[in-house]
Amino acid sequence: LQLRETAARCLANSPNAQAVEALVGILQAAKEHRGLRKLAAHALRGSGDAIAVQALVAVMQDEADDLQLRETAARCLANSPNAQAVEALVGILQAAKEHRGLRKLAAHALRGSGDAIAVQALVAVMQDEADDLQLRETA
Repeated sequence: LQLRETAARCLANSPNAQAVEALVGILQAAKEHRGLRKLAAHALRGSGDAIAVQALVAVMQDEADDLQLRETAARCLANSPNAQAVEALVGILQAAKEHRGLRKLAAHALRGSGDAIAVQALVAVMQDEADDLQLRETA
């Protein structure tokens, strides 16, 4: 396991398709190894690869998955120009009312995107007086 963790760290931010594929495989398959999956998510963060974004979105949206890992995936999608990432983060912001921390991370991740849909969603949260004050401040 330690060797796999070291390898995941070494592949961080690699634009190499084979590296991305290996990291996505870890993220999807190693459910019993939360730490390794978290490392894989962080390693995929800056790849810019559509497959990496798709894998991070899938983890973030999987309600059966570990909440900490879902939050890590949201952090890793921050400022992504990828439309799928923005759409998924907006969906979390609007739908995951029971997961305040995840919604706050989604809001934070959307702040720097500059995407018009993200801006609309953040404005809606700011204006919703029924919503959590901390979340409104984050938006």
